[in-house]
Amino acid sequence: MTKRPLYYATENFHVPMICGRPASEIIAETISAFECFAPEDSCIYLSSEITTGQRFYSLLREHGVRSRDELKQKLGTSFQQAWKHLMDQNLAEGHAFFQEMHQGRHRNLINPGPFFAKGWEQEHYLYLWEWVIVHKCCETRFNAGWNYSNGCTLEYAISLRKGIPRRHKDNRILDAAEAIALIEAALADLGTAGIDTPTLRLNLQRIKEAAQ
Repeated sequence: MTKRPLYYATENFHVPMICGRPASEIIAETISAFECFAPEDSCIYLSSEITTGQRFYSLLREHGVRSRDELKQKLGTSFQQAWKHLMDQNLAEGHAFFQEMHQGRHRNLINPGPFFAKGWEQEHYLYLWEWVIVHKCCETRFNAGWNYSNGCTLEYAISLRKGIPRRHKDNRILDAAEAIALIEAALADLGTAGIDTPTLRLNLQRIKEAAQ
């Protein structure tokens, strides 16, 4: 298989070692599993909020903080329980999205939510899923609220640069103009609460550049 360049990820990880082994080596092993069952440009990637999104920002608003670090500091020992509850809700919604697409007779679906790798940081997951979209996907579907998610908005930028169809969960085309408007609306909403959104803003810029 010809190695296609990625658009935003890099193997120069800030955390270059995972459990005493090079991160690039471990990620390559994970990638090899996709080579076993997914032909190039054959899959539908299901993008849904996991670590950020509407529930995450609602949690920040509830506690009057502007970032995950501030939330962790404010909640103290109860942070892990609150974070697990948030993740469980987001993963359940992602699974429901997957089930809905499957029942609609869509096949070769990739739902990234259940994948967990010990010792991985966010940058490692982002590298893997960018590779998957660039090499294995022919379409991306976006769950409700995707425009509030750092991961989903990056996945939109990746899909746009690749030139594959981007769709709402109900099959409607999600073109770049609509995507930009939705993310700008999310940023305006979060701005009223003074919430930090640097990654969301960066992804919006990436989408605007890819749309030119």
